Amino acid sequence: MEQILRKDPDGTLRDGTNGEPAFQRFDAKGEIVQYAYYTNGRHQDGILGHPSATLIFEEKGKRIKRTERFRDGLLNDGAKGEPASERYEDGELAFSTRYKNGMRHNGANGEPACRGIYKNGVTSFITYCEEEILKNGPNGEPSAQFFYDNGNLSRIEYYENGALSDGPNGVPASQKFDEQGNLISAENYKNGVFKYQYTDRDIELRGEELVQAASAIAEKSQNLFVSKEIKEPSFTQQVEKPRVKKPGIKFRPQ
Repeated sequence: MEQILRKDPDGTLRDGTNGEPAFQRFDAKGEIVQYAYYTNGRHQDGILGHPSATLIFEEKGKRIKRTERFRDGLLNDGAKGEPASERYEDGELAFSTRYKNGMRHNGANGEPACRGIYKNGVTSFITYCEEEILKNGPNGEPSAQFFYDNGNLSRIEYYENGALSDGPNGVPASQKFDEQGNLISAENYKNGVFKYQYTDRDIELRGEELVQAASAIAEKSQNLFVSKEIKEPSFTQQVEKPRVKKPGIKFRPQ
């Protein structure tokens, strides 16, 4: 496995003068499988908007496996709002995580900090948090939402300062649904302390109300990622391939 490192005379990693990544790693065939951009020895997105660090599958047609974006050496969302960390499976985005100053944090426009995606493109889960602490979304959305692959909610959880707590107007902090969208359990919490579990009678009396609210939440959350305004960018659509030179060519310090 060949690799190239670009450094200042004092050994500090930094990108080349023409925007080449400071670090490049190649497979036995001379194909690039990993690269990283640095400024003054710190991870930093490339001058053309390339993610700071990118790992490419060596066995699956050179598909992207993972990208990470940094600013001043810390994980941060990209200049155009791209999630700081993205993981791909079989060339498709599977997980994305947003960061602010190295900590998981909602996006600048209120996008959830974390998102998982099923193979069919349906969101599998989202979580809202600020500085690693689970909190409800900017408009009162449940902090954690988990979905079936048909887009219906399987579970929602409301948090306050990292602890399970009932949502707006006393909505149960934890609610579970079957695949058809029917409520199967609900529990009340305050500051992480269990308070009450809905009985079958409670579900009969209030279940339809909670189901309707959950249906609206699910629709809104799934639509977050199809609207043009805040659609999660695909790496291959947003950036070009890095400027690279294959191993065997000696670089002079730049």
